[in-house]
Amino acid sequence: MNSVVHIEAAVPGRSGVTAAIESRPDREQEVIAFRLKELRAGMETTLQGIKTLAEEGGRSGWEAVVRRRFAPAAHGLICR
Repeated sequence: MNSVVHIEAAVPGRSGVTAAIESRPDREQEVIAFRLKELRAGMETTLQGIKTLAEEGGRSGWEAVVRRRFAPAAHGLICR
C-alpha cells in the first residue's frame, strides 16, 4: 500500500516571519501571534498522530493518520 507523506525541511536563512515583521513593524505582535498559532496547531496534529498510532498500534495506525492528514497533498513522497 502506498501513502502520500508531506515533508518540509528547515533551511538556514531569513524566515517569512522576519520578512513580515520588517515590512510591517507596527504589526509585529500580530505576526508573532499568528506564527505561534500555526506552530501550536502543527504540534497538536503531531501529538494526535502519535496518540492514534499508539492506540491503533503499529504501522497500519500511522498510515491511517497519514492518509487522513496528507492524502489531499499534491506533492510528497511515496512510502511503502
